[in-house]
Amino acid sequence: MLRFGLCVIAALGASLSGSPQRGREIYRNGGNADAPTIRAVIAGSSQPLEASMLPCASCHGSDGRGGNSESGAKPPDITPLTLQQPADVGTRRRAAYTPALLTRAITLGFDASGNPLDRVMPRFQLSTRDARDLIAYLAVIDRETPPGVSDDALRIVLLGAPTIEAPATTLYGRRIELVRTPSPDALITIDADAHGDAQLEAAERERMPTVVLGAKHPPPGRHGFVLTSTESERIAALRAFAASAGHASVVATDCATLRAADAQTWLLFSATTLDDCGRSEPELADRHVIIAFAYPPDAAGSEQLVRAALERVLAALADAGRDVTRETLLDALERPAPASTSMSTFGLLGWSRQRHVGFDRAWLATFDARSGTLRAEPGWSDVVR
Repeated sequence: MLRFGLCVIAALGASLSGSPQRGREIYRNGGNADAPTIRAVIAGSSQPLEASMLPCASCHGSDGRGGNSESGAKPPDITPLTLQQPADVGTRRRAAYTPALLTRAITLGFDASGNPLDRVMPRFQLSTRDARDLIAYLAVIDRETPPGVSDDALRIVLLGAPTIEAPATTLYGRRIELVRTPSPDALITIDADAHGDAQLEAAERERMPTVVLGAKHPPPGRHGFVLTSTESERIAALRAFAASAGHASVVATDCATLRAADAQTWLLFSATTLDDCGRSEPELADRHVIIAFAYPPDAAGSEQLVRAALERVLAALADAGRDVTRETLLDALERPAPASTSMSTFGLLGWSRQRHVGFDRAWLATFDARSGTLRAEPGWSDVVR
């Protein structure tokens, strides 16, 4: 819940009567069934925000050890061992926290020595019970096993690819377990869906790292990854092809443009536009039509991409180390990918901290409207930026 600076109501061995279970929900989700409307105020604003918009875990990580930089600074470690000791913070030193000083930090924005916390640290409106619950949870946060991790297994949800089996390899002494139904007790979900926008929205709500094969839009936050391309890359690939085709062409992004195109021009549009309006247009039967897809729309191509996604996730798990969490897995996925045999047919996978869309290319096919079939020409087309 606590956006930054200190989501600090870590219990420092204090004997309080809070509920770790309720505190866990506050930490991860910004509230629970007993406290559904916790609010917070950002420095410089008088308008309260829902705490669910900025839960602790979004900055400090599910393990409390700090996350990625926010507004140029790194969210700190808020585990009990760290908070119960004095520490240097920038150019000044702060005292150790007590439960009362931690409550002051959260609600008023002052550290244990009375210094103002960073302006991006919200001031939370917590009841006494909310504070005690959160303290009780943070007292044990460094002892909690991350989701999807056990002593002998790492769990990955794999949806829509029943023929793919768990690899025989082990990582840091743990086997890989593939779960075939959605589960919150997993490190990551791989979904073999070419229309993954809803899954990407759910990934952000639930803070579940999720890979989908394709989507219309880029992921709305850090937890989602598109293995191939989005609509913008597909349209850009069509435009790049049109510029080099040597024939009058129209890239149609909506039904109106499609209908208004001159009869002699080639029609180029994405599979999304084809679904929206192309199949209902009888005049397509006499046109040269090229459709852009995220990848070849056949079962073999889909399975190969799912294998590539699993291979990339396994490499990231190896990179993240034995003490892997969802946060460290996200960090590893955002680093440059190693060479992949499964991806060799499709090209480089371009995920980074700034970009969670894998391809700068699209697969183009010629569409025969009379028979409703596709011909694998002209094939892959790269985006020119």
